[in-house]
Amino acid sequence: MDPARRLMTTAGHPPRTTGHPTGPQTSQPARRPEDAARYKPPASYTPPTTGHTTGPQTTQPTRDPQGADSNTPETTGHTTGPQTTQPARCSEGAAGYGPEIAVYGTGLQTTRLTRCPQGGVHWQHTRGRNHPAPYPRIPAGFAARALQASDDTLRFATPLHADGHSATWHTTGTRSAARVLLDQDGSGPPLAPLLASLGARLKILHTPGPTPPPDAYALPPGLARLRPWLAQGRGTRAGAGFHYRLRTQLGTERLSKLRDFTETLLQPTAQDTVLHGWLTLGNIIPPHTPGPRTPATVLSGTEAAHGRPEADLASIVGEIEEFRRTAELSGHPDPALGDLTTAFLHHYGPGYDPGVLAAGAVVRIATHAHDFANYVGWHPSLHTYIPMLADLLDSDGTTCLPPR
Repeated sequence: MDPARRLMTTAGHPPRTTGHPTGPQTSQPARRPEDAARYKPPASYTPPTTGHTTGPQTTQPTRDPQGADSNTPETTGHTTGPQTTQPARCSEGAAGYGPEIAVYGTGLQTTRLTRCPQGGVHWQHTRGRNHPAPYPRIPAGFAARALQASDDTLRFATPLHADGHSATWHTTGTRSAARVLLDQDGSGPPLAPLLASLGARLKILHTPGPTPPPDAYALPPGLARLRPWLAQGRGTRAGAGFHYRLRTQLGTERLSKLRDFTETLLQPTAQDTVLHGWLTLGNIIPPHTPGPRTPATVLSGTEAAHGRPEADLASIVGEIEEFRRTAELSGHPDPALGDLTTAFLHHYGPGYDPGVLAAGAVVRIATHAHDFANYVGWHPSLHTYIPMLADLLDSDGTTCLPPR
């Protein structure tokens, strides 16, 4: 397997049962900035000048997932009470009721899939040992907003059960949209219609409403993780060492631009609204058997936030850009990946700033690099993030967006 594809099969997208490399270790000790000098590229390492790779994903497998999806989005908040329109589900709300399908995770979070006797699959997220705090509750009113934004093609599902330690959702699938992209075996559903539906339903989720109380919603979780790390350089596992390399190799001007991009996404605006938060292809679970009234499930609520809509849009656009660059670097460019971004943004419609969205896509990729270094550990493939981010920063992220 080429190195670029291996990066996408580690951590956030663990390997299938056919035996893909697992990538970095999960027990990497924290390192000081001065230690980073040990982690130099080999003498033969030449960063590509075009089409940089996306780097490793953020969830390291603890065992083989038996063909189940492997993407584990980070989790920062939970609610109680089921969605009123969820499909038939197990009588128990907590995971562990039924045969276990897969377990995988990082220092931030562990994901467990269990099959329900009555049909369907439970996806459970549990705090990892490096997660900074117990999960907060989902803000009041988010479940109702999520229900209103759902339809027969895609539903924003809130957990069946949640507390400060874990949350569990009921779904009808074992693979996420990210896993479908990685497998490329033709067995998954077409993703362009799914991304189109996501764009249309997300637009409704973003519908302006009454301003919530100041403390009702948290900052978008990915931005909340990245911002202090960019400023201070401290972290767990390989976080400090990777920050040192990023700072010394990107240069002051580019690193300052990355910080500015992050602050732009966090800047309050008149268009601020309720956000899904850390929206990712790994949170989107297509049904195992598509059909009428069997919508895709978006694991929602645990990272609900408030801010400008570009933060949610950039999370998807940046992730697709990672897939696109990985395909190019592997020598197998996939034009259909650009079609996913086009479908997503076209069906979302107007109401976002393209410049802010492009900047946000760069920030999303940088957040992914942060998460891997801090919650998985060091791996030489982290070096590929540096030329990739340099290229993206020099173009202000415009290559992430469809041609106008």
